[in-house]
Amino acid sequence: MSKRRMWSIAGTIAVLAASFGIPGLAYIGHTRALYANAAPCTKLHGVAGLLQTAGFVSSGACTTSGNKCANPNSSCTITNPPSGGSKTGYCVYSTTLQSCVCSTKPAP
Repeated sequence: MSKRRMWSIAGTIAVLAASFGIPGLAYIGHTRALYANAAPCTKLHGVAGLLQTAGFVSSGACTTSGNKCANPNSSCTITNPPSGGSKTGYCVYSTTLQSCVCSTKPAP
């Protein structure tokens, strides 16, 4: 392989990594922060669902009726909580996430 071709491939890889790598990491960080204190009780869709399946986003064990909680303020368990996080929470409806979540903070 010639040096010109090698540098061309290396440059292409660098441009792709800069274009997709940094924003991708930012999106993963944002999604993890969004669900830091509220584990969704339903299966997420898209990239967030992939992160949930991979264990980057915790899951809650609330009984749901659509996107709403069937038993609001009941206790629930969080599977795969962030390191040092509580495994127990309360089922609450999050207006921000528009779904039922198992939150480590009780509803006001």
